[in-house]
Amino acid sequence: TKNFEGAGLGVALTKRLVELHGGRIWVESEEGKGSKFSFTLPVKHKAEPKTEEINTRLKLPEKPTVLIIEDDPNAIKVIESAVKNAGFEPIWAERGELGMEMAKEKLPSLIVLDLILPEMSGIEVAEALRANEKTSGIPIIVLTAMDISKEVGVQLNKTVNKVINKGSVTSDAFKEEIRKLVIARLEILPE
Repeated sequence: TKNFEGAGLGVALTKRLVELHGGRIWVESEEGKGSKFSFTLPVKHKAEPKTEEINTRLKLPEKPTVLIIEDDPNAIKVIESAVKNAGFEPIWAERGELGMEMAKEKLPSLIVLDLILPEMSGIEVAEALRANEKTSGIPIIVLTAMDISKEVGVQLNKTVNKVINKGSVTSDAFKEEIRKLVIARLEILPE
């Protein structure tokens, strides 16, 4: 083992800082192996503002839009419901090319994209949206039932903000992702 010496001030300062934030710190030591320091801090959840408050604060004339690019009518209904429940206006396209045209024309606050689409894949749509100056900054959530390979995962990480498996997300969690990305997008747009 390596032999380290010090005055011990770092641990004392860290302990005080953690405690000031309402947390706790502890150490686990094993002779001949070393020490492991761990800590916890409480998380205070800030209440999310209501859509009306967001619109007022950001001086928006109307509800932000969320473009859904999806060809399955059942999935569209579920996604539309989540978007409306999050307080936003859903618009949709059932094909990738139409979705790209709508994105350029409407400049939505968020795009929810399926990977399995007729004519062109969701990956191709995401890459084209990122390559276009008008749509490159729009956040994209991929919502898919497809098993994603490591290769596809790497490709998606370069072009989308979030990948969600259709069967693994609750309505509330999906709604929260929508709200988080729309709010972040609206806060960075120039006035």
